[in-house]
Amino acid sequence: MLSSQTVTHTVKDRAAYSIQETAQILGVSPDSVRRWIYRGELPAYRYGTRVIRIDAKDLNTFRTPVIEER
Repeated sequence: MLSSQTVTHTVKDRAAYSIQETAQILGVSPDSVRRWIYRGELPAYRYGTRVIRIDAKDLNTFRTPVIEER
């Protein structure tokens, strides 16, 4: 498990994130992340039978601002 010191709450310098890391970045529970994945709202990729990763580019797309900058 990651400590709050190791998570900067930004998406950078990594190709992909675990469900737990994604939850910490977004400030939600891992169950919320899983729900978004299974609804097709957040793209994720399975590696083998157990490992699921979210690409940084997909996470950045998911994190769109409520109000677009002008």
